[in-house]
Amino acid sequence: MLFFSLAFCYSARGKGNSCNAKDGNPFGPFWDTYNIDFVKSEFYGPLHYDVYHTDMAMQWKKQYPALHWPVLAFTGAPASFPVQLENKKLHKYVEWNTDMLNKAVTFIKQTLPKGAFVGIHLRNGIDWVCI
Repeated sequence: MLFFSLAFCYSARGKGNSCNAKDGNPFGPFWDTYNIDFVKSEFYGPLHYDVYHTDMAMQWKKQYPALHWPVLAFTGAPASFPVQLENKKLHKYVEWNTDMLNKAVTFIKQTLPKGAFVGIHLRNGIDWVCI
């Protein structure tokens, strides 16, 4: 088991004063896949992810300089949901690694019927509160 010293979250999740980074699905199974466990929590609130409308990027760099914080392991996605219109153009820069891309292409060719298809990412629980 590898140990990350810190799990980052805005505030405590669940029981106790902890991020409880492995509580629930997909969190537990995701980290278990890589044999990673956490020994402490770091609460980054009131910082947030809206770097477009505020000086938030500078505040993150001041609070968590890369020299001392080279890896940040978050309990959730490091972006606001739904995506802000101002940030939509950044999606064109997302690139899948070759292995992941090949797995997706193989799955599509071997599993889905020929022709066009629609991919749907179903949301549940707290996600709907954010809409």
